[in-house]
Amino acid sequence: MNKKEILIKIKKLKNSKALTENEHKFLKNTPLNQKTLTITHYQSFLYIINKYKTKKKVYTNIKPTYEHKYPALLENILRDYQKEGVGFLESKKGRGLIADEMGLGKSIQAIAYLALHPELRPAVIVCPATLKLNWQAEIKKWIGETAFIINGTSVTHQISPNINIINYDIIGKRSAEIMAVQPKVIICDESHKLKNKDASRTKYVTAMSKHIPSVILLSGSPIENFPVEIWTTIDILSKGQWNFYAFANEFCDPKVERYGTSYKGAKNLNKLQYVLNKHYMIRRLKKDVLTELPEKRYTELLIEISNRKEYNVIETDFISFYEENVKVLTKKAKKAEFILKRNELQKAVITGKMSVAIKWIENFLEEKKQIVVFTKHILPLTMLKEHFKNDIRLIYGAVDINDRNTYVNMFQKGKLKIIAGNSAMSEGLTMTNASDMLFIEFAYSPMKQAQREDRIHRIGQKENVMIYKMIASNTVDEAIIAMQRSKNKVIQKTLIGENVKAIEDDDTFMINEIIKRRER
Repeated sequence: MNKKEILIKIKKLKNSKALTENEHKFLKNTPLNQKTLTITHYQSFLYIINKYKTKKKVYTNIKPTYEHKYPALLENILRDYQKEGVGFLESKKGRGLIADEMGLGKSIQAIAYLALHPELRPAVIVCPATLKLNWQAEIKKWIGETAFIINGTSVTHQISPNINIINYDIIGKRSAEIMAVQPKVIICDESHKLKNKDASRTKYVTAMSKHIPSVILLSGSPIENFPVEIWTTIDILSKGQWNFYAFANEFCDPKVERYGTSYKGAKNLNKLQYVLNKHYMIRRLKKDVLTELPEKRYTELLIEISNRKEYNVIETDFISFYEENVKVLTKKAKKAEFILKRNELQKAVITGKMSVAIKWIENFLEEKKQIVVFTKHILPLTMLKEHFKNDIRLIYGAVDINDRNTYVNMFQKGKLKIIAGNSAMSEGLTMTNASDMLFIEFAYSPMKQAQREDRIHRIGQKENVMIYKMIASNTVDEAIIAMQRSKNKVIQKTLIGENVKAIEDDDTFMINEIIKRRER
C-alpha cells in the first residue's frame, strides 16, 4: 500500500464511529496533506486501517524506497519486515530500538545492519551471559565474521578490533578497555535489562552510548510493568537530551508518598507513543507481519491444592503481618520479613499444586510427545526431576550454558519428552518441536510471561500453540493472574497510545486482591 492509498483509506475512516476518542482526536488534529506528513503519521494511519478495515498483512512502518545489497545468505533469509527494520535503523543513523514482538527475529536485523556497515568496527554486543554463544554462532553463520567473547573481569586479551560480545554483568568492569578502542556501534540485546536508571549496568551503558555513533537496542518487551521503564531507552538513544523528571511528570503521573515519590503511574500515553514512534522505536506484531504463524491459545486449569488448611493459616498470617506493619514496610528489617512471609505463601501454593501437576503431565504425555514446563522456584523443578527422571531435563541458573544448549538440541530432535525451567529458560532458546507449554507458577510481569511463551511460539513453529496455566483456586495464584492482566492493559495501551490508569505496586495489588477474595 503506497502513501496515496493510505491517505485515501484514512480519509474514509476519519469520521467512523468505531474509532476511539484518542484516534478521533489524532485524525482531527493531523492535516491529511501528503507533503507535511512524516513516516510516524503513516505508521499510525496503518495501525488504524489495519485495526478497523482489513485482515490483510500490513506493516506498521513504510517500507523504505531504497534497497540494500545484503550477503547472499542474509538476502535469502530476511523477511520483508526485517529488511524494513534495517531500513528504520538506516533512517535513524543507527540509533534506534527494534521492539518487535518476541519471536520475530530482532537479532538478525541487527546482524544485517552490521553486514551492511563493515566500516562500523569495532562493534560491541551486550547481552545476557546465556546468549553470548548464540550471538557468536549467528554472526559466524550469517556474515562469516568470528566474534570475540569477553569473559570474566581479568584482562587476558585485548578487545577485538572487529566484533566483541560481552554480558551485562561485567560491562562495568571492562567498559574502560572497550571505550579505549573507540567502538563505532553497540548493540544491546534484551535491552529491557537496562530499565532501572540507577543500576550500575545502566549507568555504564548510558555513559558509553554517548560516545558511540550507532546504538541499537533490541527488546520485545521494552516496558515490562510501567511506562517509566522506557525512560532509559530514550535517555540512551537521545544522548541524555531528555530530563528524567520532565519525562516522569509528562508521562508517569508521579505521586508523592510517605517515603518518597512513586513513578509507577501512567498518563499522556498517546503523546508518549507518538514520541517513541517518531524518534526512537519500530515495533511490529506477529499478527501483522507473520500471518503464517499458527495461532496461540490459552487454557486455564483451575485446581484445588492438597494442603488447604496449611495454606489458609499461612495466608492469614501474611495478611495480618501486612496490616499490622504496612506503615513501616519501608524499613529494611520489616521489608525483609514481609518478603520471607510472601515467599512462604508462594511455597505453600506450589507444594499443594505439585501432585496435581505431575499427574496432569503424565496424562498429557499419554496423548502428546513433548511439553515445555515453566516454574518460578527451584523446588517444583526438583520434584519434577525426581518423578520423571530421564524423561526430563532442567534449565535454571546453575546449569552450564553448554548443557542448556545440549538439552534444547535433544528436545528439538525429539529425544526428550519434557524440558522444564525457570527464568533462566526465558531468553535465546527455541523449543518449537513442542507446541504445548504448562505454567505451574507465574511471573509478575505479563511481558516476562509472554517471553517464556514465545520459546515455542516463534518462527519455525508449524502447529497451533496451546498455553496451559495451572491456577490454584482461592490462593495467591489468582491475585498474580489478575496482576498480569492489569499490567498488560497498561503496557498495551502505552504502546498504542491510549491512556489508562496504572496499578499499585506489586505487593499492594496482590494483597488487595487476596483481601477482596477473602471478603467475597
